[in-house]
Amino acid sequence: MDFDDLKMGQGGSQKSPPSPRPTSARDLRPRTSQHSLPSLRQVYFFMDLEPFPDEIHLLILSFVPARDLLLRCRRVSQRWKRLVDSPSLWRIKCEREHRREILRAAEMCQDFSWPKVYLKKPFSRNLLRNPCGTEQLDHWSAVHGGDEWRVEDNHSVLEGAESQTCFVTSFEWCEKSQVIDLLQEGLWEHFLDVHQPVICISDWFIMNSATMAPVYDM
Repeated sequence: MDFDDLKMGQGGSQKSPPSPRPTSARDLRPRTSQHSLPSLRQVYFFMDLEPFPDEIHLLILSFVPARDLLLRCRRVSQRWKRLVDSPSLWRIKCEREHRREILRAAEMCQDFSWPKVYLKKPFSRNLLRNPCGTEQLDHWSAVHGGDEWRVEDNHSVLEGAESQTCFVTSFEWCEKSQVIDLLQEGLWEHFLDVHQPVICISDWFIMNSATMAPVYDM
C-alpha cells in the first residue's frame, strides 16, 4: 500500500477546493449606500478685519455695489462709515470702472459729493428724458399743431441705437419742452458757476413732409 492508498483509506475520498469565481467588472465597482455617504454641511468662515489697515478695508469695500455701501456697509461701524464717506473709496471704484469724467471733475473741484456724482452719472449722457419717444410724450410739455406730435418707427434700423422710434410733426408748427434740473441730475453749483461746462442734449426726429421743406429747431 502506498501513501496515496493510505490517505484514501483514512479519510475517504477528498474533494478538491472550489476554483475562485472570475471577477467581473461589475464586482469591481465600489459599493455605497445612502448611509455611507458623507453629509454635506455649510461652513461659515468669519474673519476679523479690524487689525488690518484702512488700505485693505478700502480695497475690499471698493468691490461692493454703491447702494450697498451707502445703505448697509456705512452702518456697520464708525470706521466703515468714515471709509465709505471718504473720497479715496470712490476714487478707487472710478479708476477700476474707467469713469474718467468723474476723475477729471475731481481735479477741477475738490469739494463735491462723490457718492452722488457716482450714482447720478451726470457726465457723458443725454440729460433729456424720453428723447426718442419710447414713452410717447411722457416728460414733455407739448403744444400741438397740424396733425400733432406723433411717434413713429425709424425708416431704417439704426445699429447700436437705444431705440428705433422718433418724434414726427407735419403741416403746422408744434412745440414741446422739458425742464432739466441740473442739480437733481447730479451736478453741483460750484462746478456750474465756476467752470460753466458745455451742456449738450440730443433729440430724435424725422421729417415726413414731401411737399415742403420742414424746419426743426431745438
